[in-house]
Amino acid sequence: MIRVSHDYLDPGFIADPYPYFRKIQSEMPVHWNERWRGWIVTRYDDVYAALHNDRLMADTVTPYFQAMKPQDREKYALIYDVLNNWTVFIDPPKHTRLRRLMQRAFTPRAIAKMREVVEAIVAKQLDKWEQKKQIDVIDDFAYPLPASVIATMIVEEFNVYLSGLYAQRLTNPRADMMSWLMEAQAGDPSIRKEDVIYSCMLLLVAGHETTQNLIANTLVALLMSPDQLALLRQDERHIPTAIEEGLRYNGPAKGTMRVAAGDMEIRGASIKNGDRVLLWMAAANRDPEKFAAPDTFDVTRSPNPHLTFSHGIHFCMGAPLARLELEVALTDILRRFPKLALAGPVVYRPRVLTRTMEAPLLMAVA
Repeated sequence: MIRVSHDYLDPGFIADPYPYFRKIQSEMPVHWNERWRGWIVTRYDDVYAALHNDRLMADTVTPYFQAMKPQDREKYALIYDVLNNWTVFIDPPKHTRLRRLMQRAFTPRAIAKMREVVEAIVAKQLDKWEQKKQIDVIDDFAYPLPASVIATMIVEEFNVYLSGLYAQRLTNPRADMMSWLMEAQAGDPSIRKEDVIYSCMLLLVAGHETTQNLIANTLVALLMSPDQLALLRQDERHIPTAIEEGLRYNGPAKGTMRVAAGDMEIRGASIKNGDRVLLWMAAANRDPEKFAAPDTFDVTRSPNPHLTFSHGIHFCMGAPLARLELEVALTDILRRFPKLALAGPVVYRPRVLTRTMEAPLLMAVA
């Protein structure tokens, strides 16, 4: 067994993890990290297979909760109840039931209705840029945009307000996300009121920072690849493939965690029941065995089977909405601000699983 003690909060790794990913892909694609206390998986084929492996469990919360002292379990019971009803942290059959509920919020019909909302929010945000020479892309756009979109779909407050809203929708349903979720609940007696409320919480929390990262990271990638930016300005038909390349090249998340529910092997490594497994999707997205010139940002790349939104039963349900927000944002920004340029350093927050830029992310707009 290859054992290392690499630090995933090392400043060099946080600034640019991709040289490290390339090195471990070639030298030790599956290995044990002592510092992280788990297995590391980096190759595309291995990560893809792991995302489809029903013996690699998404429920990484329950083991921690069960290991707590009784008084701590009582203290954190409500938090556990919430997390244990979020689809990202649960497995079938419970996952199947709750995912079926949440899918009602992301049907083609629902996303089509949101386009007009997204366009209006983007236009309002960009109008504010017209009066400035320099903006902070995160605070002035990437942060408020997804928050406004998700808040439009649900509400800004959490449990208490949502409970009241739930009562209102029982007698006066509307064309909004909670009403769509409640339609699903009406046809399935196993779905509780709490399932609807906790699902709304998840969408607000999970859909915000991910989309913020996607917008900021893609804009920076474009501005640091002037030839690709020029190509996109010349032909907006490349925007859909540019979005997918932004997701692949420097996506909003670096990886995801699983727990082994039984002994297994991945690329010859003997993984034991209960072992943690970290799937580096960002490494898989630059695997030279899967992608030609993987370190090149190419807005015309197609096909582009990146794993940024995960795969299998845990594929991100919010992917269509995130793509819609970035499509509308990129289209309007490129049309309205031909002189857009970086005006300050790009700094990433010290986080293990996400690829999040620090504010301010300064850009010149005039």
